[in-house]
Amino acid sequence: MAWSMYEAVLTKAASIGGSSGEAMSTSILYNLARLYEDKEDLVMAKEAYDKLLTHRPEYIDARIRQAHMLANLNQVDNAHEILKHTLTAHTSNLNLRAYYTSSLIQNNQLKVTKDFVYATLKDYEHSDVYLLCAATLIMYNQSCKSRDPNSKALEECKCSFQCVVETYQKALQFDPLCAVAAQGLVIATAEDALGALSSVTVASIVEETQLRIKNTPDALDVFTKIQESLNDGCVYINIGHCYYARDEFDHAIESVSAGSKLQSQPADTVIPV
Repeated sequence: MAWSMYEAVLTKAASIGGSSGEAMSTSILYNLARLYEDKEDLVMAKEAYDKLLTHRPEYIDARIRQAHMLANLNQVDNAHEILKHTLTAHTSNLNLRAYYTSSLIQNNQLKVTKDFVYATLKDYEHSDVYLLCAATLIMYNQSCKSRDPNSKALEECKCSFQCVVETYQKALQFDPLCAVAAQGLVIATAEDALGALSSVTVASIVEETQLRIKNTPDALDVFTKIQESLNDGCVYINIGHCYYARDEFDHAIESVSAGSKLQSQPADTVIPV
């Protein structure tokens, strides 16, 4: 039904002509291409995007969708080239920069992602919540992997975790309803990022585990509050990890199962507690 209505409007727009008809055709053709994507008719989607971009090469969202389609077909290099070329012409577009950031993370290019995100925050928009969360995600993962025992490395690691917490707090100042930042802050708390993770002074792995378990009640309390306003699989999965850390396996299985049903992406892309 949607397809037939879009086709009817395109025909009508062609008869109108002028700038109004062109604007209408551009918008409808983009939506028609998205419809083909949803129907998994990628051939027709590509044709629609190509036709649109022939007339409106500056239509950034269409370029992003082209790259997204190619990435889903495992044509990562071609997708990357489209994004790089579009960035050259539209370097300050935040939606484009956000998608490019996501693409780099998906391809595990964390060093490049970090540099790109910080450049965006510095040169274009320091208060972009998505980019703040992306920067913090990378910083947190890198800090978690650092286990260098020398004093200088320990101090750098502690400063890095402190920066993680402060950046998540900053994101929440700009958007108090940002569930990603809220969960990131709770994860940092549950993992004792400013204690056990930021130092190797704990006596043993057992002691480090006990420190983390001590924080799970507070983490569970906040995750439950987030769950009340965000019915998303990642929240349930993080709750499941908390229960698992407390050896409450029945509750853990129940939460992770509920999260898996809601989760539209693979569960291993969620940052676990």
